[in-house]
Amino acid sequence: MKYSVEVEIEEVRAISSNIDLTTQADMYAKIKIGDDESTTGHKENDDHVYPHWKFHVNVPESNFADRIPIRLQLWDQDPWTDPDDQLDINPSADAKSRELRLEFDPHAGNIVGDVAGRLFLTDGTQVSGSELHRMHNHGYYNDIENWATNRIHLRGAGDSDRAELWYIVRVELYPE
Repeated sequence: MKYSVEVEIEEVRAISSNIDLTTQADMYAKIKIGDDESTTGHKENDDHVYPHWKFHVNVPESNFADRIPIRLQLWDQDPWTDPDDQLDINPSADAKSRELRLEFDPHAGNIVGDVAGRLFLTDGTQVSGSELHRMHNHGYYNDIENWATNRIHLRGAGDSDRAELWYIVRVELYPE
């Protein structure tokens, strides 16, 4: 059995009004799940977008007990003469980093780090990763092929270039 971890950024909003001096923000995301990195295209001149950016990585069963690091960054694209600005999405005012640092624990079925969350079956039942793995091994595959955290909302609490976002972490189990 393998599984995939997917992070979907559903909604993003600039909190600070001065991210761009003359226009609204031109936001895009960078994400790293495990060793896989990706960057989205930007949403031009819009301080509140619903991009539904999705990122996923496939993980072999041999890594089922390992925590998977997840790093989310939100950026504002600037003209080629200026460097892009990283927006603060870390909910801790004391954080030295503007990014969001998480770890997905497939065995416990939760998200830990700068924010936390639990995994649920699509019917709303809360379960751990090891329970899902056991259910899958006993032939209940159709009951557990999709599980996800609740929609998580967070706001940057640090400096002046702050933003907020809403995201979901999904896990899908599938046979090899």
